[in-house]
Amino acid sequence: MTFSAWRDQIFQRAEAGEPRQALALLASPPPGLSPVQRGAASFWAACLHAGLGEVEEALRALEGVEARGDWLAPARLRHDADLDALRNEERFVRLLARWEARRVEEQARTRPQLRVFGAPARPALIALHENLSSADATQTLHSDLLAQGERVALAQSGQLGGLGSYVWNDAAQADREARAWAAELGGRPLWAGFSAGAQVATRVVLTGQVPARGLLLVIPSLSAEPGWWPPALPALPVALLLGEHDPLRSAALDFAARLREAGVPTRVWTFPGGHAVPPGWPSLRDEARRWLEGYEQG
Repeated sequence: MTFSAWRDQIFQRAEAGEPRQALALLASPPPGLSPVQRGAASFWAACLHAGLGEVEEALRALEGVEARGDWLAPARLRHDADLDALRNEERFVRLLARWEARRVEEQARTRPQLRVFGAPARPALIALHENLSSADATQTLHSDLLAQGERVALAQSGQLGGLGSYVWNDAAQADREARAWAAELGGRPLWAGFSAGAQVATRVVLTGQVPARGLLLVIPSLSAEPGWWPPALPALPVALLLGEHDPLRSAALDFAARLREAGVPTRVWTFPGGHAVPPGWPSLRDEARRWLEGYEQG
């Protein structure tokens, strides 16, 4: 079983209100997990135990990450409601402090990355990961395009969130990095992004900071009235892929409506699910890409 299939089974059991079954799956991981994947599994275990009121077991799951020499993103632990039962535990507070100190220390060595695949002559797609994710995760999502030899650039923020996970929280830094990637890549790429990465792509494209031939926004984290909204918008097509139960969906729909009012060609696809990778992701992505590319050719 692959890590993603194992993860999906765990989430299905948890969302179905079956935490014991989810914990049983966690106890039998597939072989060859990376440190980042092991850390994610420990985090899920901690959330499940905390939700069951099993504070000691939840703390042991998190402390096991540290015992392996690894660490998790402090922001994820601070803000995830599943861990509310741990908030007043001194062991949890100390663990957070140690991991925040490690994040600050390792941030000084962190640099943005751009991995480019495919022939330079082909039109490029540049993909920006969601918050607390990485170019590795984006590469998995677009592995079929890479196998076909398509021109794909995988951007990774220089802002460290946790072990193997990166964020876009500093907008000015994110914009600088995007401009540097655009200069390195050249041409007019299709900018694609997940969640907070979609927000960055939207901002740099619609404010004219980078050349582009369109925007592919997947479960975007958008405000209907962002402070950066420009006086004039480029006539570039924008595709939005939104989950029916995504808490960010309403704001994204309002944003899409505002684009249409400004004369920007905009289309929305809705899929079953929430703030997550859409089911049938490759075919949905390619349908949106065909619309974007067809609009440009037309």
